[in-house]
Amino acid sequence: MPEARSSVYRLESVDKVYKARRSSLFQPATQIQALRDVSFEIFEGESVGIVGESGSGKSTLSRILLGMDQPTRGEVRFRGRSLRGANREVRGRLIRDVQMVFQDPSASLDPKMPVGVAIAEPLRALGIEGDRAARVRELLELVGLPADVVRRYPHEFSGGQRQRIAIARALAPRPRVLVADEPVSALDVSVQDQIITLLNHLRQTLGLTLLMVAHDLAVVQLLCERTIVMNQGRIEEEGPTSTILTAPRSGYAQKLLHDAKFFDLRSDHATS
Repeated sequence: MPEARSSVYRLESVDKVYKARRSSLFQPATQIQALRDVSFEIFEGESVGIVGESGSGKSTLSRILLGMDQPTRGEVRFRGRSLRGANREVRGRLIRDVQMVFQDPSASLDPKMPVGVAIAEPLRALGIEGDRAARVRELLELVGLPADVVRRYPHEFSGGQRQRIAIARALAPRPRVLVADEPVSALDVSVQDQIITLLNHLRQTLGLTLLMVAHDLAVVQLLCERTIVMNQGRIEEEGPTSTILTAPRSGYAQKLLHDAKFFDLRSDHATS
């Protein structure tokens, strides 16, 4: 019998409501419900896709998972500990264990900071001791870049190379969970497949739990064992990615499937 995997995240009936800006002083503030009764669990070592169009709630959900925002109602647990009013120990563990890869590497890298300094920055910020230069060299090798790029600046690299640098920086503090928010949507089609291959290799090599946030089912098809389809703040459908790709139950998931532009299936992308 396979060994049960421990829980990383558990969400129970999560709502998130924002107050919209008033159109005038004489009008009451309106509310926008970004998440509605969202419940799911993510386990150690899983790769999970969170898919939906703009406005589906996936970005709000990412912020809540990262501890950047609090739900209006419901419970979010990280490794069994509630994030609502979490103490310093729980928040410190969340910050170190969960790292983010953003959509646009150009915006996420300081243009005035050399690559080596940028990659080492999380180590300095989190107070992680050790040979930081050696760790930077190790990370560059891990993402397929030569060690001599440390003195160069982000504008000297292509979009795909900058995303590799951003991934290296996210991996610097040895996180257990990697949240990738549309990590290839800002890249040329010719390099999207390379970054997907890299993320899959890193997930398997490092034993990461991967959360892939995307608007396109094509992006999660080669990386994610399980997919959560979101629409207007609700979970529309959830299940094995292979099932959603071949037999989606909801009309919304069928639409996403119809709109997806799939990558070529190759053995080096296998998610198992």
